[in-house]
Amino acid sequence: MDQHDPYRPPAADTAVVATPFAGWRRSCLVLVAIQACLYLFNIATGYKMVGSGDISVLALLATVGAAAFLTIGAVMLGARSRASAYVFAAAALCACGVLWLWHTPIAITGVGIAAIAVLVSMRTTGARVSIGR
Repeated sequence: MDQHDPYRPPAADTAVVATPFAGWRRSCLVLVAIQACLYLFNIATGYKMVGSGDISVLALLATVGAAAFLTIGAVMLGARSRASAYVFAAAALCACGVLWLWHTPIAITGVGIAAIAVLVSMRTTGARVSIGR
């Protein structure tokens, strides 16, 4: 309503629409935070294993990359950035590298959570709705 004409609708071109996927986004952020913490604990073990020669430096770097991409993707998903899907895809690729180079169960969950995060970020950061003209 306008003060000059009470029967005229407002002149706004866009409307704020509540997304039904807000719960999915929060759940995804919690899963990603847990996985990133598990990766950080795994990195400390991996550092000791690299020193003793049990795993390669490349496996440790892939673990660090997966943890970093998951953390950056979570921040971007929290900010509703559309590029978070690409960052989570990079995290999934790094987790696949960890799974290939260093057969640890944490890499299986890393691939799964990163893949779920890709799908959730693609769905929750969709195109904006415009109304009017």
